Amino acid sequence: MLGEIIASLKEMGVLNNTIVIFTADHGELAMDHRQFYKMSMFEGSVHIPLLFMGPDIKSGLLVDQHVSLVDIFPSILNIASISSPANLSGYSLLPFMSKSYVNVKSQHPDWIFSEYHGCNANASTYMLRTGKWKYITYSDGQQVPPQLFDLSQDTEELHNSARDAIKNKEYKEALKHCKDVLKVENNYNAWVFIGLSATELEQPDQAQMAYKKAVELDPEQLLAWQGLANLYQKIDQWDFKVDLPSVYEKLVELYSKTDRNKCYETINKLSEIYESDKEYLKLAQLWTKHIQLKEEDGVDKKETLQLWQQMSKLLTQDGEPKDETLLHLVTAFEQALVHADPVPGEEHKAASVELIKCLSKMPQKRPRLKEACETMASIYPSERYPLEVLCLDYLTTGDFSEEAMGSFTLLQDKHPGSGLAQLGVGFKAFHDGKYKDAIIPLKQGLEKHCFSLGWFSLGQAQLKLHRYSDSVASCSNGLATCKPEDHELMTKLLRLKVEALVRCGGEAAADDALEIFSKVAHSENDPALVSLKGWAYLNKGQVEKALKISTDLLVTTPNLADALALQGRAYFLQKQLDMAEKSFLEAAEKNPESGEYHFLLGELYWNMGVETRIDRSKAHTLLLKLIGVCATIGSVFTAALKAFTKAQQLQPSSIYSLYQAAAIKQTLSKFKEAAAEYMQITTQQDYVPALKGNQYY
Repeated sequence: MLGEIIASLKEMGVLNNTIVIFTADHGELAMDHRQFYKMSMFEGSVHIPLLFMGPDIKSGLLVDQHVSLVDIFPSILNIASISSPANLSGYSLLPFMSKSYVNVKSQHPDWIFSEYHGCNANASTYMLRTGKWKYITYSDGQQVPPQLFDLSQDTEELHNSARDAIKNKEYKEALKHCKDVLKVENNYNAWVFIGLSATELEQPDQAQMAYKKAVELDPEQLLAWQGLANLYQKIDQWDFKVDLPSVYEKLVELYSKTDRNKCYETINKLSEIYESDKEYLKLAQLWTKHIQLKEEDGVDKKETLQLWQQMSKLLTQDGEPKDETLLHLVTAFEQALVHADPVPGEEHKAASVELIKCLSKMPQKRPRLKEACETMASIYPSERYPLEVLCLDYLTTGDFSEEAMGSFTLLQDKHPGSGLAQLGVGFKAFHDGKYKDAIIPLKQGLEKHCFSLGWFSLGQAQLKLHRYSDSVASCSNGLATCKPEDHELMTKLLRLKVEALVRCGGEAAADDALEIFSKVAHSENDPALVSLKGWAYLNKGQVEKALKISTDLLVTTPNLADALALQGRAYFLQKQLDMAEKSFLEAAEKNPESGEYHFLLGELYWNMGVETRIDRSKAHTLLLKLIGVCATIGSVFTAALKAFTKAQQLQPSSIYSLYQAAAIKQTLSKFKEAAAEYMQITTQQDYVPALKGNQYY
């Protein structure tokens, strides 16, 4: 056929000015390599004829140069004296064959590249040809490994040089082949082969570099990640060990799409690393992914339950998890509840308990905790645990609503003598101001359930009832059981202990109070606490120090009633009774609801009455204004009586105020009233001064 075309051109008289190009778009394998058609990069498919004939073309010339079909278009443009567009693929071939190109070097590179993306192919195919070498690779890099052929020795392409070199453990030869490829192309598989060969040649740093180069080229291919994992597992090098978890993480991601068995194997390896390094948040995230994949694979309910149980066991083996890890643990127990069978049942009950334990450590999950406790209590009515947790939450948050008290009552009914139920009763009485009623249930509850907040409330109740030494002991118990991280409660206990020690009186207690004061954070910035410090100095007889503290406080906090009361006490001890009266009156004016300041006034007037028996009309008028009574101005005894009476009204638990009022009434010959009040005191407790006062009747 070619001869007929040439003959026709000659007959037409145009042969001498016609360029004839003979070629083909592909070859045929014809069962080479057990393949047919053209969909391959073997020589039978890609090696095609290319003949040029025409004027200015050298005849009988065989060009030993790898060229491509993409070179034909720029060659035709060159023949027609048309400039080639910029960035055109291919190069003109005229410099190789035209008589006009003498001593002109071709710009054609010494390599060619070919690619195939046609139908009926499992993967796109790429070929790089240079010198004696042909390199073939495939788009996925997994199903079909790359190939490297030395066509000068292997014309039938039967020996994959790089792979054969590695297979025959000729690793240096493999490195040489791969480096030849890299001279013409930055190729993924070449880097992988270098990594493998360098690993076997015990060149770990070069191997790591090669695998990472491959990863940079294509991070979604498996081979380089697998190579890195094998390298890091094989070589005991600290920086490799640090990098290994991130490699496993990527392998888990890639295997999850292609090979679930290898994915699960890698998850187990990564899980061991996270467990050893105590990376519990990462461990939780990994296991969540693990279970998700298993569920996608259709595992049954029982196996899913076992997986959630195993995850929860891993997360709790080293103590209590925190923060986000705790959220994952909550999810694990919630899922265990969903998959547990039967309900009720031991596995379901155990998961319910663990879920409640987790939620009780998470204040932001309080509604969910309440729900979990109520659900478990309804399914397992004989179990006390959910009710106890719910009641403990009410105690901790200070919730004494009708609903909360209903839970305490239910706990007491189901489990008589429950420490938490007794604490609930005690807390409720305390918050209602029934301090005497609070003490017994609080004590009984604390005997069975050590609770720092309970000790604090008991100490407060004892302080209100003037049982100061008992309050000190309760504070000590609370501090002994308080968790180090509970800074706020610890500070409250220390403050209360300081106040109780100061009110105990005596130099030893004052020394203890001052020592504790130094341990309270930012104590010097707390005016009320500084006032107690001044009171401690008064108890030690250091009046001048106390007076200076009160003076300094009144400069910085002029309206502080505690500072005025401290100043009044100091003046009282210095026998400056007028000054003391002025300070106490101002304190009562600043805080008229405080029984203590009225008591101090009463005590002052009692002493003034015994010593002077004079009329204090001005002071009495001020007192009447303070206590809101209308009476004729009388003696100092009358003013003292009104002050003590007011103190007792404001603080009904104050036995001392009631006694002082009875004593004044006895002095004023109001014997029946005095006797009645002495009797009232003795029915409450064995108060010795009241017993002595009562013996006169």
